[in-house]
Amino acid sequence: MSGGLTLANVVGVPAGSQTGHVTGRRGLFWVLAALAALAAAVIGRFLPRTPRRAQVSVRGGIRALRQGRLWPAPAAAVLIMGGVLATYTYITPLLTDRAGIPAGAVPLVLVAFGAGALGGTARSAAG
Repeated sequence: MSGGLTLANVVGVPAGSQTGHVTGRRGLFWVLAALAALAAAVIGRFLPRTPRRAQVSVRGGIRALRQGRLWPAPAAAVLIMGGVLATYTYITPLLTDRAGIPAGAVPLVLVAFGAGALGGTARSAAG
């Protein structure tokens, strides 16, 4: 899963940055909405039918959250993804304002950043 998320950062973030640069912020959101609708349609079409399983109540789900052993995994995910997303939030102004990189070159820098993250993920997975 980490590899897929990292690969999405290599391709998706620079593509989104370039699309936002060309179409503006609102245009980017429309493109993302169209892609989400397309993905939902494809998933709905090809997802295999499975028999219904036992229903879980909301109360049962909340009770499960009382178990302390469940909290480290989501806490780690929040911290890791929060750090990555914070980097993507501030990297464009840092690159353009502080480093003097032209706004049109930011997607290329994001590709390099994502490729480095993908390489690190692959290396850590290889052990």
